[in-house]
Amino acid sequence: RTVTGVQTCALPISIKLYSPTEFKGTFKAGLLIIPEGVKLLWTKALEVESVEVSGELVANVRIPGAVSLKATGHLFGDIEAANLVVEPGAVLVGRMRIGAPNSDSARAE
Repeated sequence: RTVTGVQTCALPISIKLYSPTEFKGTFKAGLLIIPEGVKLLWTKALEVESVEVSGELVANVRIPGAVSLKATGHLFGDIEAANLVVEPGAVLVGRMRIGAPNSDSARAE
């Protein structure tokens, strides 16, 4: 299955990926769900509110909501999010900045 172009969903809708799926373009959603067995390599900015990972995500994640990493999940990349939930058994490799942005980082943008 190939998804081409810009995929925009009215928030807070969710996008659930199934393998194999190839994205060409961008997508926006309230919640991105990556189920067990699905791998997503994303080089662009994720335009979602929250992410739930049971499969594998290779991306830098900078979102206003929560990152939820399930026991079967693997996340490789840096995270900036309001909340982070990591279940036992999950794999997380990268730098993390969790919580409300401080005034220094908000000014730098």
